Amino acid sequence: MSDSKKLDKIDEQYKKIAMNYNGGRDKGNDAEYTAMINHFKAIFTKWNETITTWLGDDVPNRMIKEDLGPWSELEYWRLRMQKLYCLAQEMRSPDCNLVY
Repeated sequence: MSDSKKLDKIDEQYKKIAMNYNGGRDKGNDAEYTAMINHFKAIFTKWNETITTWLGDDVPNRMIKEDLGPWSELEYWRLRMQKLYCLAQEMRSPDCNLVY
């Protein structure tokens, strides 16, 4: 995402466990599986907080500023669209697909 904001990455060991998980069959070590699920829950919560903070960054600043006219409004929505596009790109990453 722009502004150097990225979603945290999944720990490699949990990626391997998830890739080897066979729809409930041959789950392997239950402790590893439980640790993976807990890691995914924690990272999903972090992602949610990051996205909420990132998308809400400019709302208070926008409300404080005086009305600067239509060009400032267009610029605000252009930047907002850019943030949403970057977020959509980040959500298409293999890590996000694995957790979802």
